[in-house]
Amino acid sequence: MPVKKRRWRRSDRNLPKRTPLPGTWSLLKTTLKAIASHRNDFFYLTIIFFGLYVLLSQAINATSVASAIDSIKDGLGINPDSLGGRFVVAGSILQLSGNLDGATTGYMLFATLIFSLSIIWILRHHWAQKPTNAKEALYKSPYALVPLIILTIFALIQLLPFSIGSALTDIAFTRGIVVGVLEKTATFVLLVILPMVFTASQIIKTLMAMVIVTVPDMGPVAAYRSAKMLLKKRRLAVFRRLLGIGLIYFLLACVLLVILIATVPALTILGVIVINSVGLLFFVSFLYVLYRQML
Repeated sequence: MPVKKRRWRRSDRNLPKRTPLPGTWSLLKTTLKAIASHRNDFFYLTIIFFGLYVLLSQAINATSVASAIDSIKDGLGINPDSLGGRFVVAGSILQLSGNLDGATTGYMLFATLIFSLSIIWILRHHWAQKPTNAKEALYKSPYALVPLIILTIFALIQLLPFSIGSALTDIAFTRGIVVGVLEKTATFVLLVILPMVFTASQIIKTLMAMVIVTVPDMGPVAAYRSAKMLLKKRRLAVFRRLLGIGLIYFLLACVLLVILIATVPALTILGVIVINSVGLLFFVSFLYVLYRQML
């Protein structure tokens, strides 16, 4: 009986040999070691970003904590002085920190992209064992700014299905268009869950493309194609690790804010800005470390 030859699809023919991805904790340890190796440079970059954040951010003001407490007490009926209530307050304050007006959002996005490029510049030189510093990173890394902006716009477009579905669900629930339990469940699954899954699967490719596009002479289209190939059959594993680091960050941020709210409420606003500034450093570093482990 003749042996059938295995047919390879064209997309699998040039697929690189896959190695198992490290777990979230292992990636986090590698990230912390890389940051510690250039702690002075990252400290200077974080201070600069922190200063810009303080100057530009107008979303968090002196009444943010009080507003969050009142909304939780009136809307959810939760005692804000309880441990669970304080965690809900902390999460609400973190959410408020992202609510910026149009012009401020643009400035903060621009600062975030420059900061991210500088982080990746330092990490790439760290892996190549080449000397660099924060000044060089700030001056030389923006060569990839335009391709990165293009991918950022593409990422915002990819968020549209989830945003539109959430808006339609809110309208359907608040105006009584859907009233039954089965109707609400079906509406939520169709307009929120499914678009969220689709958006997440696409955003992962764009995030990886944002890292790849920082390679010299790399365009956004080529970076996206490379990210698609890199994530082939590993998208779910990457998603789990990104979700894991996101949950770790959120829990740590809430714990720190709960401590501040309970002890020194006046420093809560400053604490939110510090948490967001340091959080961006860790997320971008984690994303780059994950990318390096996938090569």
